[in-house]
Amino acid sequence: MGDHQGVGRDGWKMILLGRIVALLWITVMSFPAMAQDSVLLHSAGSLRSALTEVTAAFQAATGVRVDAKYGPSGVLKDEIAKGAKAEVFTSANMEHPQALAKEKRSGPVVLFARNQLCVLA
Repeated sequence: MGDHQGVGRDGWKMILLGRIVALLWITVMSFPAMAQDSVLLHSAGSLRSALTEVTAAFQAATGVRVDAKYGPSGVLKDEIAKGAKAEVFTSANMEHPQALAKEKRSGPVVLFARNQLCVLA
């Protein structure tokens, strides 16, 4: 993830968590009426573990509930394109949120994490 030398796994985890918390916070600040209820998060299933920690921290800090729906990014993208309400969409594939933005079904797309393929023996 990225070009930062010397950042271990825990460091990257904290960077990822911080970025997602920032996205949730920006969403709530952009839509103040929403802050009274909840944030609707649609997310790739591969991010469930990390986002479970993020949403718990966000809820504790803000008192705003996060209603999360996890699944395949492409399926979630299609649901949003067909009108499903979602306020934050985290995808394992940048093409999905970019397609929604191109169709005017979302706001700006923000890259919040990168990964690299590795093999352990």
